[in-house]
Amino acid sequence: MSHSASRGPILVEESPVQAPPELIEQCFNRVEYYQPLYGVTGIEGPLRSCRDRAVVIEAALDSLGPCFSLVDFGSSLGYFPFFFADRGARTTGIDINPENTAVARATQRVNGLSATFETAPLDLTKVRTISPGEYDVALALSVLHHITLRRGMDYVKQLVAELLARIPILIVELAHRDEAVNFVWRACLPEDSLEIFSGCGHAQIQHLGDFPSHLSSSVRPMYLVRR
Repeated sequence: MSHSASRGPILVEESPVQAPPELIEQCFNRVEYYQPLYGVTGIEGPLRSCRDRAVVIEAALDSLGPCFSLVDFGSSLGYFPFFFADRGARTTGIDINPENTAVARATQRVNGLSATFETAPLDLTKVRTISPGEYDVALALSVLHHITLRRGMDYVKQLVAELLARIPILIVELAHRDEAVNFVWRACLPEDSLEIFSGCGHAQIQHLGDFPSHLSSSVRPMYLVRR
């Protein structure tokens, strides 16, 4: 990677590569085009912007320096693993949908970044395979409400506590029951969104901001949780 004496590393983000036709086809015919493809140009109209959240997370993690390790659960098309890999982190994206994983890997072949991707659910079985110290940071952005619907609130509280026991910093974006949507997961969520952290003991919880989603005019809170 080339460097500028005044500006530091030149990011892949600053010099995006034209998307090949097969990647465009994958985005519009095989997956929900939820995230922008990082470091790629020529594909417009993702459902949700990601850079607004990424720069806030980057600022919140500034004290770690650039060379930390990060896992993104529910990584979709890979935007967040690529964003932090572009800045020096060692990153992994994990998504339950194999088609999302395939698009992330196809994007990687275009942008050349070193993030890794795998297909797996976010559940207790997966979390318990993580060794303490394996990652410095975990992201779970707008994924836990889906697990709450399938597994229940007690399961998700245990899941978050297990994550924090293995990974010292969690960054979690939460859907909430007051959102102006008609999805069944609303009724499964607690009145107080912070109840999801109630199994984490004396964890420190920092509100990082509120961000729009593609579903309604409601915004979703994002928290940094540190053990």
